[in-house]
Amino acid sequence: MNAGVAQRPRFNDPRYGQRVRAWEALTNVVTPSLLDALAPAPGERVLDVGCGAGAATARAARLVAPAGRVVGADLSPALVDIARHRAAHSDNVYFQVADLQTAQVLGGPFHAIMSQFGVMFFDEPVAAFTNIRRQLRPDGRICFACWQRAESNPWSYAHLLTDLIAAPQSPSSIGPFALAEADHATALLRAADLDDVRVSSRRVNVEVRESAIVDDDELALMGVPPERIPDALQRVDQHLSAYRTASGNLALPLAFHILTARRCSRLGAHAARS
Repeated sequence: MNAGVAQRPRFNDPRYGQRVRAWEALTNVVTPSLLDALAPAPGERVLDVGCGAGAATARAARLVAPAGRVVGADLSPALVDIARHRAAHSDNVYFQVADLQTAQVLGGPFHAIMSQFGVMFFDEPVAAFTNIRRQLRPDGRICFACWQRAESNPWSYAHLLTDLIAAPQSPSSIGPFALAEADHATALLRAADLDDVRVSSRRVNVEVRESAIVDDDELALMGVPPERIPDALQRVDQHLSAYRTASGNLALPLAFHILTARRCSRLGAHAARS
């Protein structure tokens, strides 16, 4: 089964690329934590899973230059097009459309595999992480960021709109908070024969424009019918009012995990929590 079957219409919608670029105002503050944990070194080959529009991919490419290279892979052709355009003048970063649950990416095996909020949409996560693990060198490592619970991330408001959303939604096991429980995420990695699994839970604060979080296109992509968008905007505005600054921006806490692991060199795996 392909990754995020229920999400494919959203991923392939032309509006999705614009929304992801808006979301980068929120997620870019996580990139330093991700790259610090991954520690890409000059000369290494790195794969970025669910690379989106390529912002974190490009930062990793600068760290492995000049001899190293980074490959960004994403399910969305629209996002890969944006990423390629942004990286047109870079000679050590490449992008391809790929479903990492099943695909083999060109350029491996990789010293390291990273993902910034790109591994929570697999229909079969153990199969996906197993496929990702196979693309590592024997001594390779993986590092990814995933969201903690929705209650700790007030930018999330989908729960306010369930009665307005017409399109069928993904099951709770797929989506932004699929790996919110650290023990569950650790178990998935261990089941995929990844070793030395470690979890670091982080919180950062970010100030963004409200349009980074919600607009008509975002609500439409969520499945809100056009005639219900004013109602949805009113609900979201009320929800976000507690985080609005004097300048009209939103000051939001972000709660996420950074998980690291290594390719299993023996049967069995060990997990540690930091």
